[in-house]
Amino acid sequence: MHRAADFLRPLSALRILRFPPATTFSALSQVQQREVSGKVILQNQRMPRFSKNSMTLRSCFNQHLQQPWPIFWAHYAPARLLSNSLALLDGNFNLMIESAYGKFYKNDSAWISFGGQRPRTLSGSWTSIVSEWCPLSSRSKCNYYHWLFDALPRLGCLKHFPATTRILVPRALPAFATDSLEMLGLKKRCLAPDSNHLFIDDYYYSGIVGMTGCHNPYAIRFLRKSFLPYASSRNQPKRFFVARRHSARGIINDIEVIKYFQSKGWSVVYLESLSFADQIKLFRDAEAICALHGAALANLAWCNPKTFIFEIFSHNYLQGVYEGIAKINCLNYQPIVFRARRDRCLRIDLAILHGHLKDLF
Repeated sequence: MHRAADFLRPLSALRILRFPPATTFSALSQVQQREVSGKVILQNQRMPRFSKNSMTLRSCFNQHLQQPWPIFWAHYAPARLLSNSLALLDGNFNLMIESAYGKFYKNDSAWISFGGQRPRTLSGSWTSIVSEWCPLSSRSKCNYYHWLFDALPRLGCLKHFPATTRILVPRALPAFATDSLEMLGLKKRCLAPDSNHLFIDDYYYSGIVGMTGCHNPYAIRFLRKSFLPYASSRNQPKRFFVARRHSARGIINDIEVIKYFQSKGWSVVYLESLSFADQIKLFRDAEAICALHGAALANLAWCNPKTFIFEIFSHNYLQGVYEGIAKINCLNYQPIVFRARRDRCLRIDLAILHGHLKDLF
């Protein structure tokens, strides 16, 4: 166990603090060797088989290789959290590798830079769902996918912590994030700290549940159990195309595509206008969904088995994250790839689109 003096000693040396940190250490190893208290919840998440034509393999991101990713928690009293990711450092400013996405830690802000401001002290018991993918502050609000899959599942360990444990969250949370915390009954226990250097009396590190964008059955089980009961009662269409009002990776002929779906009796939905509870209901009750690749498809977590999913890709950006969710939930998933410009904007050939969807009309 780290002594308080080990964490306090470097405060006087903040003026000469330099980064990157000297080295890293593993909290998982410390838990396994009983150097700190904690628990390994899940050692590994089993991977499905992907065909050679799957988006997971065609993307060449090698997402399917980012396992095992043990899920665990560890107790540190006290603890120091630094940077926009609130990664944990020990008394010698060595970085906890798990709090900075494991082997990808050199991409984390805690490794790259730190302003050196004096710490804010927080008394009592705390945990955090802040990370490099759900940072303390950012130019844009927290992304929908990263909130659902990188932040919220870390709350699955909360039952192992003292009942008074409070939660560190990113600043400027969007409505869907505050709605989700309200559903869990945790909103009043959350704090978005005004400092990116925290000294915490009693800290419970809740492990990141997997590399972002990777196959993650644990996260989906947590999301479905936690939020499906809060689906709204609003009437929703069964078959729909997800359109976007504003998008950096858009469909050039979107008006033509919208008219096509409407002519076939499908609805066109804009998720920006729906509450979190409405989105859960929409995807839970869907029979068939077509959408451009993007965070909106994180809602596949709510879908029931055999739902038809058509994900549209630009040829110069393939990604297997939503195919992974579809496999976990036993969905009928089909990717559709179109040629795109350098900015990934694409024009949908309606004849090709119709060839994929015709059996549903």
